[in-house]
Amino acid sequence: MSPSPSGDDDSADSESDCDPDDSDDSLSSRGPSAKRRKGDGDKGSRALWNAKQIANLRKNFRCLANIDDDILRHLTWKDIQDTAARNDKSAKVLSERLASNFDTVSGFPTRVEAGNDDCTGLCHDSRFLRGYVGNSQVLWQQAKPVQGRTGLPPIGNYETVTIGLNGYISCRVWHEVHNPSSKVLSIRLLSNSATKTGWSEKEKTGETHEFDSLQELKMAVVALEACVHKVMPWNFSVTTIAIFLHSVNFGEAELAGKRDSLSFLADFVDEILRHNAQAWDEGRHFMSNMEVGAKWSAMLLRRYAATANSSSRRRDSDRSGRSTGGGGPAQEPRIPKGLCRQFQEGKCRHPGDKHSSHWDANIVLNHKCAKWLPDQNRFCLEGHSKANHK
Repeated sequence: MSPSPSGDDDSADSESDCDPDDSDDSLSSRGPSAKRRKGDGDKGSRALWNAKQIANLRKNFRCLANIDDDILRHLTWKDIQDTAARNDKSAKVLSERLASNFDTVSGFPTRVEAGNDDCTGLCHDSRFLRGYVGNSQVLWQQAKPVQGRTGLPPIGNYETVTIGLNGYISCRVWHEVHNPSSKVLSIRLLSNSATKTGWSEKEKTGETHEFDSLQELKMAVVALEACVHKVMPWNFSVTTIAIFLHSVNFGEAELAGKRDSLSFLADFVDEILRHNAQAWDEGRHFMSNMEVGAKWSAMLLRRYAATANSSSRRRDSDRSGRSTGGGGPAQEPRIPKGLCRQFQEGKCRHPGDKHSSHWDANIVLNHKCAKWLPDQNRFCLEGHSKANHK
């Protein structure tokens, strides 16, 4: 029995590439040209396909994607099936080859001979071993006993001209990237302003600056990812952040119309970086793509739901004030999130200007004054406690 051009044939040759459930424009009803294909088994017969039929053929047979229309228009149904069968066979052979190679790799470990490497021109053969096949989070955890808590001694001599990042990475970034437990590393250190300041004024090399455009922030993410791979080729923690941001197109939908979208994106990256630094300290793995996605959703809800609720409360308060004729002192706003309450009373046992919260290591609490200044309509936010505010 001759196969039907609609793809209803049961043969294995067409099963993988043809979608049997086609529309009314299926390849089986073709008028006069269909009659010519009725004897497709005939080697001398030729089928003429119109533009619509060719589009259906390409949809059902992926292997026809690169075949010119003029050639495809004169292929018989049997020619097309033979092409699909060869394509299936080639894919099967490739899959079997990959599986066989993996069995060889995992069954016969590579012996690494001793030697020298100065990380400049003298390269040990181990630099050219196959990339790690397993879970990147496991590789991260295996690296800590070798690298130590603060990583290798930092250097800043990495060549970046070839890959197009010359001038994007300051000395401070190189210094912090070497330390996987660094709580100082921030994506804002790679903003154009921060980088220029870091190169021109060495005493200000640790300053962070906001981004002026989305493109600038995107380049900072690319630069940080490349920087990490230059220093630690086994570290995919920043790659995971970059992949996620590209998968959501840097929040194009979620942050549309938000004035602080750049600030939110920078805060998001910094929060993941701090979490991963804490994870390295505690021997845990870096955040996976799924965990980064959950953090993204939580931060969106926390930032913008809180803003919406605050605006609603303000409107209600304004209406209430107008109806009662005002009067009475204005209520002091609640202490902003991100400030340490214990520090306000001088009872915090953590030194320094910030620390992770005890209930969630992802949340950083800052040691800044929470005194409300009504005449300026803002909190003090200086480096002293509320109890010591003058």
